[in-house]
Amino acid sequence: MKNDGLKFTDETTQEEVVFNLYTFCEILKGCINKYCNTSMEEATKSVEDCKTFKSPISSTNDVYFFSHEHPYHWAMICYYGDMYWKNKPELVQIPESYDNWETNYIKENNLKEEVFIF
Repeated sequence: MKNDGLKFTDETTQEEVVFNLYTFCEILKGCINKYCNTSMEEATKSVEDCKTFKSPISSTNDVYFFSHEHPYHWAMICYYGDMYWKNKPELVQIPESYDNWETNYIKENNLKEEVFIF
């Protein structure tokens, strides 16, 4: 999970896509830390143990799969599990502070500005 700049070519369109996986995972950890009020160690463990990341990222379809949801939602899935919104409906709405938080988090942690490049 420490790779940024994973490149894949869509076999149908020949479009190249880039997935900054390391940046993505670091954002998820930071988001869990902030919005789930947990330690960074617990946030890291949640992302590392998330079954969604157990399969290797090996195609544009994998990249499209991760890009179809907002990083905030992926973070909640990692921490609370699949279908978290049934037990935690208050977490469905992305906090108003999220975009500003993410921008600052990326800068403070020297992460890539974009997670997905299409």
